[in-house]
Amino acid sequence: MLGEDDVKKLAPLSISNNTVHRRIVDMSEDVKLQVISEMITAPLGLFSIQLDESTDVASCAQLICFTRYIHDGDFKEDSLLPTIRNNKKRN
Repeated sequence: MLGEDDVKKLAPLSISNNTVHRRIVDMSEDVKLQVISEMITAPLGLFSIQLDESTDVASCAQLICFTRYIHDGDFKEDSLLPTIRNNKKRN
């Protein structure tokens, strides 16, 4: 965690909303690629995927992808939230 001195040094920095959004998207893409790479290199190519779909309070469909695989001898579980570009409301 950051100490008070670090916070004071960072406080004057101004970052636009677009920059913050772009960095979040870039980090998200990097994490996704890391998970996919680890799944591909799982021993014997064994992994499992579970999908769950629900509808939120705005009547928009939400999808989550749970993955389980072995990486470096340990079981790993990750959840991915796919970006749905055409998120139409249900009737």
